[in-house]
Amino acid sequence: MITAVLNWSLSTSIIVIILMTPDVILRGIYHIDRNNALQANCFAVLMLIVGCIFWGYLNDKIGSRLTMLVAYSGLIISASYFYSILSPAISFLTLSSYYGIMGLFVGAVVLTPIIGTRAFPPALRFSGLSFAYNIADAIFGGLTPIITGFWLQQSHLAPVYYLSAVAVLVS
Repeated sequence: MITAVLNWSLSTSIIVIILMTPDVILRGIYHIDRNNALQANCFAVLMLIVGCIFWGYLNDKIGSRLTMLVAYSGLIISASYFYSILSPAISFLTLSSYYGIMGLFVGAVVLTPIIGTRAFPPALRFSGLSFAYNIADAIFGGLTPIITGFWLQQSHLAPVYYLSAVAVLVS
């Protein structure tokens, strides 16, 4: 069960923040220049990589539970701020900075394989983790764009609400 919920957070974070935000939200809703949206996204991806290293290191030092609490709290806060300040007039520096901060917290997805590996005894680890990961990824990876897209028709803060709901479940 924990691996499914962790995979849901991984799918949600990557799909909503990294894959959907540049085109669907920045360009589609706020009409931000394509090059600015994609360059800001590249910075968020770079910060995601840094975040994976940082959150993995922090996990080794203070444990998974506390790392998850800090990381997912930061994701909720940074996403709330990022999506609430978006406007067609946002400067590239502001867009990139806050998108990068949010990307750093998305790096918490590194905790998914760490905790998932611990969830299965060595005899079942490969098949159990692989099955749980792939089933959860197929379900949540397929549903996340549909849920977020529908919710975006109701509120421009839909990514925040969806990310927050999943982050609370994980933490």
